[in-house]
Amino acid sequence: MDERLRQAAGAAVEGGLDFLEDAVASNGAWPSWRYNDTGLAGGRHLEYPAFTAALGLLALDACDHARARALVARTRGFVRSCMQYPGRWSYPGLPPSVDDTAICALAAGPHPWLRMGRLRGLNFDAILSHRDGDGRFLLWMPGEDWPPGLDNEVDAVVNANVLAYLGDHAETRAARRWIETVVADRREAGASPYYIEPLDLHFALARATCFRDGLFSELRPTLASRLRERLDADGGPGDPMRTAQALSALDMLAADPDEAVTAAVVERLIEARRGDGSWPPCLAWKEPPGWAEWVAANEGPRHVRPPRGFASEAMTTAYCIEAMQRSLR
Repeated sequence: MDERLRQAAGAAVEGGLDFLEDAVASNGAWPSWRYNDTGLAGGRHLEYPAFTAALGLLALDACDHARARALVARTRGFVRSCMQYPGRWSYPGLPPSVDDTAICALAAGPHPWLRMGRLRGLNFDAILSHRDGDGRFLLWMPGEDWPPGLDNEVDAVVNANVLAYLGDHAETRAARRWIETVVADRREAGASPYYIEPLDLHFALARATCFRDGLFSELRPTLASRLRERLDADGGPGDPMRTAQALSALDMLAADPDEAVTAAVVERLIEARRGDGSWPPCLAWKEPPGWAEWVAANEGPRHVRPPRGFASEAMTTAYCIEAMQRSLR
């Protein structure tokens, strides 16, 4: 990367941090949007989920930057404040989930209820109790008020996030083998009802290898190849969040792309910035179609609606900052 581009990337990082310092609340909560559709074109509702804050924290935690570290410290306090006994987290208005729990636990840092080193933590068995007959983790950790007839889905990205937290154990091995088969057979698109595209799984797996040394080691060459394919095919700003995630994931796997590709990707990310220093919200996850269908079937035809989409410009900005910081390093 030449000096001109390095300076432009550094300025983009500073502008992104300016935005986040204003956008992230004083208590560490991150703004996120629940859209009425997955096209992010309809109405939207502001919310402050611990899950979004935790994902932003994990992105900034990879940055060797004093302002990023200050945001991480502010955010960690909020994530911890949202924890429910015995170490579970939930999305606003929804029951606890293994996805919220795994990501938030990774972001929360040491706590007596959580897995630390060889200690399994109080929530270990609670997470393990939410598996299907094939040993794969179900998303929701519902109580007795779970609506009858509503499916509890299995999602490959969710399972990757749980493995990043729990690690490789006899109890998690079936889920790991399933993910490995999904990637080997290129079945990522059909294995994630809540997430959007194959790169979401590739990024989650690359992140998991950073938390659990040796985890998914046999997948590393395949993941690096798929990520390079994605960057080579992404000829424009497109989805800046996933462009940034692909670049960061290659760095996590110690499989950096060609220097010219890195420079081109950084250029595209800089072009995608908005005037306030942020990057635009990108569809991060969605309701599966079954949720909207269940609502219509149980509450009547007037409740027919498309699946909702979820996005956050603050989270997109954190991922773009992470990618540029990694490329500058």
